[in-house]
Formats: sequence, C-alpha cells, structure tokens
Amino acid sequence: MAEARVMSDEVRVLLDTEVHVHYGFLDLLPYGADPTSGHQAYAGQANGLCGARRPGALSLRTGTHTGPVPVRIEAHLTRPEVPDGWQDVVEVPFTPAGPRYALSAFDSAENIEVPAEVGRARWCADRMDDGYDGARMDDDPVTDRYLLQLWPAPPAPEAVVRTSSRRSAYWAGVARDTYPVALEPARAWVEPSREEAIRRLRAERDRRLRGPRPRGAAVTARPRPAPSSDDAGRARPVRPVRPGRPDLPGDRPLVAGPPTATARTPFDRGAWRAREEWLATAFPELAAELGAASAPAQRAVAAWAARRLAVAAGVLADADVEALLDAVRDGRAAPAVDRKELTRRLVGRPEPRRARARARRHGPGPGAGRAVRPPGGGAAGRGRRGRPATCASRRRRRHRPRPAGRRPRPHRG
Repeated sequence: MAEARVMSDEVRVLLDTEVHVHYGFLDLLPYGADPTSGHQAYAGQANGLCGARRPGALSLRTGTHTGPVPVRIEAHLTRPEVPDGWQDVVEVPFTPAGPRYALSAFDSAENIEVPAEVGRARWCADRMDDGYDGARMDDDPVTDRYLLQLWPAPPAPEAVVRTSSRRSAYWAGVARDTYPVALEPARAWVEPSREEAIRRLRAERDRRLRGPRPRGAAVTARPRPAPSSDDAGRARPVRPVRPGRPDLPGDRPLVAGPPTATARTPFDRGAWRAREEWLATAFPELAAELGAASAPAQRAVAAWAARRLAVAAGVLADADVEALLDAVRDGRAAPAVDRKELTRRLVGRPEPRRARARARRHGPGPGAGRAVRPPGGGAAGRGRRGRPATCASRRRRRHRPRPAGRRPRPHRG
C-alpha cells in the first residue's frame, strides 16, 4: 500500500507517482472490486473525464493511450481552492465504500488508503491533447499529467469548473449520448468464512452434478430408454445405465458426473519466480522481513496463506485438505493421502489422452470410430494407418492432381 505523506495539517498526499495506463483509463475502486465496463460510469453526466455514476467508485480518463502518466492524489480536510495551471477541472460526488482502495489500470494497480469522511472529488487534467492516443516510453518526456483531490462535503451534483481541451469536449459528448443504466455499488472484497466456503463448495458440486456436461467429454450420459414389451405383451425391465461406462448396466441412477474437461495448469517454475520477484519489488520490506524470519515463522506464514487460498477456492471443506493444512501449520509430516483420489474429488476425473483424441475425430459414444470392413474383407473405407477414411479425405484423394507424364489406367470391363 502506498505510504501517505503529510504535507501540512490540511493536506495529505495519498499517492504521487507515475502510473502505467493502457487504453487511456484509470479506476479508483475498493480493494478487490470489479471494474466498471464501458462508458456506463459517465452516462448522462455533463463531463466525460471523471465518472461517478457507480456508488463508491470513480472512473478516470487520460490522454495517453499506453505508458506511464504522473498522477497525484491528495486528501484535504476542507474544500481546496481550484489550482492554477490545469486545463480541465471537474468535480463529482464521491463517498468511499471503505478505507482500502486501489488506483488500477489495465494490468497494474496502486493501493491507497482513503479517509472515511470524503464526500467529493476533483479531477484535474493538463495537456490531454498532447498525449492523446499516443504511447509514452520510460525515457520520453512527460506530456499529460493529472491530479485528484478529495475532501469532506455533503452530497451535491457534478460541476464542470474548467474545460479547454478537445479531448474533454469529445468525452463530454460521449457521456451525454450514452443512455444511463443502474449500476451496482462497488463493494470491497470480504474474505468468506468457513461456513460460506463450505456452502459455495456444495453449491458448485450440485451445479456440476445437475448441469450439462461440457463439450469435449469422452463419455456422455445416455438417456434412459423407453420401456418395451415382448411378444406376449409383458413389459421388459429397463436396466439403468452407469454414467461413467455406458456399455455396462448397473444399479445406480442416471446422474451426469462432474465435468472432466477441467483447466489444469502445470507447475511453471518461471511463473513462480516472476511472482517472487514481483513480491520483492512491490513489498521490499515484507520480503526482507520474511527472508530474515525463522523457519517456524515462515512455516506459519505459509500455512496461513495456504489456508486463505483454500478458503477462497472453496476446498477447505474436504477432510484431506484440512488435514494437510493442519500438518503444515503444526510442522508435522504430511498424512498419507491418495493424491489421485483427492485430485479426482476436487477437480474431476481427467480424460485419457487417447479418449480425447478419439472423441475429437469421431464424436462420443461407445464404438464410435470403429471401421466396419465390407463383406469379403479388404481395406475399403480405411484411411491412413488403418483409420476410417472420412468424406473430406475421400474428396482430397478424388481431386488430387495427377503427376505429370502419367497416363490414366484404361478401364477393364
């Protein structure tokens, strides 16, 4: 989190740095909140530079499309005077949803702490036309710069204090032409409790069991056949079909199993090294303190982080996962756990590679893709390496150009 500097009794600087923007926008959101999409944050406003239609959030526009831009955020105790040297100045109402906020761009963010008594915001921009739709490299000179001022104030409508750039007039027209719709408040992210994590896990399990199977699954549950009768008119019993093995009868009801086409991310040592470098760069004091801590302290921090990840993923309700986390926390040896069974229980049973390839070629179902030899034997209907020849492969052979100098064989009646 960015360290706030106290300039005087009336001003506190929350952020003063260059923020890397992409697509020319910034969002001031509660920590963990989703960004506002499109132009809805500015819809129906008189200005198109600072969108405040979503409660608890601000959407800010910049002239530079891609690159670092200087941004300064100040918190005042009273309404400050309009600063000189800024071409465009607009004011909007703003009530924070909590103390923890983040000034986020497309792929970067700066964490700040916003005072709770804030009620109004002022966005100041300078030289937006010079940096419009351009890319600024690290060694290029500064073109456009921005200032965000926050102070306590009662609710009041927006106000356009000053505007002189062409980009400000353009975005104001876009805001006026956008039809406003109701937006959900930007609430801060809250860690789910154990009961909430268990409830989410059970809801996700029920959804997977009752919902349709994804495309690409090798086996699809067959519908229950209609009852039939024999020659004497007696009804024949219908045998239930197992979802996992359609060829074999069983006594289990017809229920589609969990999806097997799950996203499996292999262990990438380079990605983890990049995360370590990011942690050391973003939080150098925390990284140094963790590196100098004792082994029990590092183990406790690792156990705490792993438990939080398990709660966020909704897998803490599993007994094996909780036993493993307890062993890490207490420094004991890991209990004997069937890893294959645990993986199958959490993410589903993976499809064999051969079954996936067969399903892509011939579709699901038992016996799909089996070549049927014509009467009398022979290799009719067979493709390369004994595989069934599809219509596309037959067309390719039929229209394949004949080599030069080769005469067609005469037809023998």
